[in-house]
Amino acid sequence: MSAKNVGRILYSCPFVPMEWIAAHGLHPARILPGEAGANTSPYSQGTCSFLAGILDEIERDGDFSGAVFTTVCDQMRRAPECLHRAKSDRSFLLNVPSTWKTDASRNLYISELQRLGRFLVRSGGASPTSEGLARVMLEYDEKRTSLLSLRDKLDPRRFTEALANFHGSGDVEIEAEYIGYKRSGTPIALLGGPLTRSALSLFEVISMAGGHVALDGTETGERTLPRPFLRDKLEEDPLQEMADAYFGHIPDTSRRPNDDLYGWIDREVEARAIQGVILVRHLWCDNWHGEVGRLREHLEVPLLEIDLGGAEPVVRNRTRVQAFMEILR
Repeated sequence: MSAKNVGRILYSCPFVPMEWIAAHGLHPARILPGEAGANTSPYSQGTCSFLAGILDEIERDGDFSGAVFTTVCDQMRRAPECLHRAKSDRSFLLNVPSTWKTDASRNLYISELQRLGRFLVRSGGASPTSEGLARVMLEYDEKRTSLLSLRDKLDPRRFTEALANFHGSGDVEIEAEYIGYKRSGTPIALLGGPLTRSALSLFEVISMAGGHVALDGTETGERTLPRPFLRDKLEEDPLQEMADAYFGHIPDTSRRPNDDLYGWIDREVEARAIQGVILVRHLWCDNWHGEVGRLREHLEVPLLEIDLGGAEPVVRNRTRVQAFMEILR
């Protein structure tokens, strides 16, 4: 294991606070798989393609100290049992309650973070002090703020890649030559589950069809960022504040109730003058598939649903995206 990668903690779910990992002296590394697991993947049988892609990445990656999964989706909760024994021993399953607007649910999430903390210590980390946790939280909050300030100055795909790179490394690295992009075309919102690196070509397909992604509301984009930390709350109890910023504010289909997701969509669609929504989901994703009908009734703009199953899913959906953009002109 290289010295550079000692202490890397792999994860894929936005409800795993990267600050909590970093405060333990370890390196949070959120996985953005190159592509969803193909039929040739040893994990393709009985798992969704995205989970297979995540497991493929972990099996290829030898330089990590631990891998954290959550119970947010039924597929991901199976991840530790799917991994080969040598790597499953380095895995942790974080229980994220679906019911979330009660004190009991919040307290359960906090107790799960504390349990995760003990796993992180066993993985080579050290328990943080309250002051140390608050310091790390402020550092990451400032990085997110600086990144968000560039949202409208970057090509939409490059902005989503910058978010993914930040979650993967904890760094904000954007070359000055890419700042100053002028967006044009019909404003589109992406909504749905996590993307893969190969699925990012969807941004170019939309652009070539006369649109631009004014909002990335996928799990890979802005929707799953925690709210900014409140400085006074940080001084009182940084762990409670971190839990509230993540568990108490990230809108998602998995939440019960998930009305806040629709409130977030309404605000962003209006604020960014969105003319159409493209819902992106992986096959077997019951959470998002179950919301399609409700979204069609709720939205005041057209909705196109596409799936990322099979080989070259973006290429397969190119004509549908082009036809959708024609409707919006």
